[in-house]
Amino acid sequence: MFYRIILVAVGLALAGFIAFASITNIFVVNIKGVINVPRPIFERSIEIEINASSGSRTIDLGTVTIPGDGYFKVEAYSSILDEGFRIVLNGVLRLEPVYKPLTGNSSVSISMPCLLVVNTTCYRVMVIIPGYDTPMRISGGEYRASLDITWGEAEGAGSFQLVIKGLYGENPF
Repeated sequence: MFYRIILVAVGLALAGFIAFASITNIFVVNIKGVINVPRPIFERSIEIEINASSGSRTIDLGTVTIPGDGYFKVEAYSSILDEGFRIVLNGVLRLEPVYKPLTGNSSVSISMPCLLVVNTTCYRVMVIIPGYDTPMRISGGEYRASLDITWGEAEGAGSFQLVIKGLYGENPF
């Protein structure tokens, strides 16, 4: 019986210690985030057939809306589906303002040298191309977009996939 009372007393003492124990903050982390992820502003699927060693094609991309004054950049990603060919493909993206007299927006032309190079070499002038290598300033509004593609050194047979993204952000990215 004596042991039972001691155990109850020890248990109550421990419970009281736990109940009255204080918790102290070791640290506090406040996280504030600003999101500025460039978003795609248009998407088109185009299929081209190349039957000559060199040539060109202009592709109408339709109307693109730039949400506001900000920054614009073109990025390209390619994958070779069959490697039995060679080609050098270059491009120029043209943005013409739809309402130029009203907005005063100017035309935009972005050169994209060596856009796709397969089993050959392509030499480009080593300058930073605004809109291709780095974001460029652009005014908000509606633009008619077109893509001029030129190719050379094409030979063999195969296929590729080329994705060209037009990215916009309110701040440089």
